[in-house]
Amino acid sequence: MCINLLIHMFLGFFIESKLGSLRFMIFYLISGIGGTLFAATTSSYYAAGPEPAMFGLVAGLLGWFMFNWEAFDRNNEECTFGCKVCCFFLVLIIIGLMIYFMISMSEPYALYANMYDFAIPDTYGALGGFLYGLTSILWLQTPDANYSRDTC
Repeated sequence: MCINLLIHMFLGFFIESKLGSLRFMIFYLISGIGGTLFAATTSSYYAAGPEPAMFGLVAGLLGWFMFNWEAFDRNNEECTFGCKVCCFFLVLIIIGLMIYFMISMSEPYALYANMYDFAIPDTYGALGGFLYGLTSILWLQTPDANYSRDTC
């Protein structure tokens, strides 16, 4: 519960500051509802929870980083290729930690899930939220008006 709140708070504030309130609302709804619909269509046993939107936020961070890869050189003259790769690996570590916490937090539910023939909470929803979040963040972002992607 606390991990969900912290991820929603920190990543949500960051992505909202980059997208704006209206686009962030559209992004959050697409990743949350799309992830839940993905879970409902891929598995006959699914659980509802905050994981689709949470993984949508992480995918949004990864998508924002991929979209703005060249802008790191413009904003910070000291940012080299190694700095960009380091930031990219930090994002991957965040994703890995989220997967670890999701699996470790769902272990107490495994006995309950096996007893009632029920899926461990929202695994497909997390995958769907990640997929919908990544595609929607790339669709909703606008390039910086002062920076042209065509110039070197």
